[in-house]
This record gives sequence, structure tokens and C-alpha cells, in this order.
Amino acid sequence: MFSSDENFIQSGKIGRVQADRESEFLKPYKTLRYFPNGTRNCYNLTVEKGRNHLIRVFFVYANYDGFDINPNFDLYLGPNLWGTIDLQGQVKGLRAELLHIPIFKLVADLSG
Repeated sequence: MFSSDENFIQSGKIGRVQADRESEFLKPYKTLRYFPNGTRNCYNLTVEKGRNHLIRVFFVYANYDGFDINPNFDLYLGPNLWGTIDLQGQVKGLRAELLHIPIFKLVADLSG
């Protein structure tokens, strides 16, 4: 099931794939969020203790800005590098998945 990212991020701008390429994509992938400003643009995800989280992202360029230059960028989960996304030659986009298993460290206060 597709859901919008609007509840997870406040930055970025909304765009659409180039009109002559819309027929190549399903409806949820015709609208996109892009980030023309900033070094990092962060999504806020709620992590629940004791639950594994499947994080699935889909990136498509589709010349939304008319420059016809496929971007590449690093993708982080917190401070940790998840991978590098390179859309060069990825005409239909690129999907990445990560199974995040939170590790919670219990720290006891033994000071009395």
C-alpha cells in the first residue's frame, strides 16, 4: 500500500515527472519530492521498541526539472551511511530496502 511522505518530512519541494513521461509510471510515482536546498534533508521515522522496520524507498528522476541530469546522493539512516543512490542509467527509477532492527541498550543507574 502506498502512503505519502507528508507526515515524515517538512522540507523539500513537490514536483511531477515530465509530462511526456507520465505514462511510464503508476499514479503514486508521478508526483515526487525533491530537495534543492541543504546538505541533508531528514525524514522523521518513529521507531518502536521490539519491532523490526522495513524501510523501502523509491527514487526516480524522470527529468522533472528539464535539466536531464540524473542525480546521485548518499542515503543515511541516522548517522550511518546506508548507501549511495546513483540514478544514472536508471530510466525507471531505483528502489532500495533496508530492514532496520533497533538495538536498545539498557543502562542501569547504579549511583544509589
